[in-house]
Parts: sequence; structure tokens; C-alpha cells
Amino acid sequence: AAPWEQTAQNTYNLIMSIVRWVAIIGVVGCGLAAMFGKLSWDWAGKIIIGLVLIFGGTQIVDYFRSGMGG
Repeated sequence: AAPWEQTAQNTYNLIMSIVRWVAIIGVVGCGLAAMFGKLSWDWAGKIIIGLVLIFGGTQIVDYFRSGMGG
């Protein structure tokens, strides 16, 4: 393995841990807004779609690559 691969993996792990915490805060924010009756479903939908794209991005790309024969 090339020496840069470990650095790339460490960077990826750091970014994903930060994104995970941001996602948790977003979900908690949705919950609090819903609890106080201030939840905008448009806002909640954007957060959910964003989370799906961020955390499911690898699977989405793999799905399309396999469908295209790649």
C-alpha cells in the first residue's frame, strides 16, 4: 500500500466523524423543533435527504456503477 493511503484513510475517518456529529445535532434539532411545534417539514426533509446523500453516497455510486457494467 502506498504511504498516502493511510493518510487518506485517516483524513476520511476524521471528516466522517465530524459529519456524524453534525448529523446528530441536526436530528436533535429536528426533534426539539417538533417537540415545541416549530418543525418545518421542508427543513426536516432537507436534513433527511442530506443525511441520506452524505452517508449513503458510496452505496449510491456503487449501485449506478454496477448498473452501468463498471
